[in-house]
Amino acid sequence: MKINLPTGLLVVSGIAAVTYFVLPAQPDEKHAIQISKLKSIDNQLTPLAKISNSEPELVISKSSTSTQTKQVWQPIAQQQQPKSLPDNLQVEYIKVADTSSMTFSEGEKVSFLIPQENKSYVGIVNESTRAFGGDVNISSGDIENGDEHASFSITEGENTTFITVATGESIYQVEIDNQSGVGVVLDDRELNQYRHKEDGIIPPPEGIS
Repeated sequence: MKINLPTGLLVVSGIAAVTYFVLPAQPDEKHAIQISKLKSIDNQLTPLAKISNSEPELVISKSSTSTQTKQVWQPIAQQQQPKSLPDNLQVEYIKVADTSSMTFSEGEKVSFLIPQENKSYVGIVNESTRAFGGDVNISSGDIENGDEHASFSITEGENTTFITVATGESIYQVEIDNQSGVGVVLDDRELNQYRHKEDGIIPPPEGIS
């Protein structure tokens, strides 16, 4: 009679394999020592074999849970100037990718491509609220790649969405038609032609001219 004894565990691709050699039924003292050592090794490796054969644990890395940046719009070719804007104002045209909703959640990242600067500004929503009985959605936050004063605000109504993006270079007013998704981007500096020095002067008290 002969006994097959394990010489050790070989782990390949997560599968534990046991190799054997043959010893006489009554081993001598040298063989008895080897058997004792093999049993000790086998007892230590068995838990590893059980782990390798178990279901893998789902590990979520930080990169897989990072917030994705949502591109709000893309530039498009020149469209017909809205009747609400004077013809002498220079504007750029954009179109929203998804017109179903312009509502954003706190912590969400959004990207505003400013055609006048040919640059995208990434903002993170710090606050998102509803107003006027829930008919108006308001979101605001800071711009990550602007100066220290860069920020944005989004006011979504039933028919129109108004967005202000302060990049540090300038302030841009965006008006978007919610049905078509087409909008205009106006550089605030375009309005300087309508401004006067007196605009910054506080009017005198009533009765004083």
